[in-house]
Amino acid sequence: MHCARGLKRFRDAAVPLLVALFCIVSLVNTVGCHHDKGPLISPGDTTTPTAWRMVLQAPSILYRDRPGGHVENDTIMVRVYRPTGELASGIQIRCQATVSDSVTRNTESRSDTITRWWGAEPALIYWGTGGVDGMETIYSWAIVGGDSVAHTAVSFKVRDP
Repeated sequence: MHCARGLKRFRDAAVPLLVALFCIVSLVNTVGCHHDKGPLISPGDTTTPTAWRMVLQAPSILYRDRPGGHVENDTIMVRVYRPTGELASGIQIRCQATVSDSVTRNTESRSDTITRWWGAEPALIYWGTGGVDGMETIYSWAIVGGDSVAHTAVSFKVRDP
């Protein structure tokens, strides 16, 4: 009889102790698993850029050399970015102006965005007149492996001095 009472007391005391011990071990194991696998990545952190990007930057107004004349060689800055966000160099660039043939006499160049501040070699240079309304738009494409991977345009006003 004494054995039965002792066993009941042990069981009554041991069950809550075992439950508490199980909870502590589970908690430590869960925290340890995350620590061993490295930091967790939230869904917002899993996006990866997948597109090339191209930027043309020109002043909003270019001035002709004289009334009715033409712009004297204003440079249009070019930047080409890889899908990883890095500046790219050696990428073929094609450009076209909407008014005549007024952007770089040779409208094909290579991006050299790392060593040249203007971003292309030869540089994209505008020397046109801006047409009748004084507006000009330059379209540009970045070509990799014969395919256009990025394109952009820049518009500006051409005025008399």
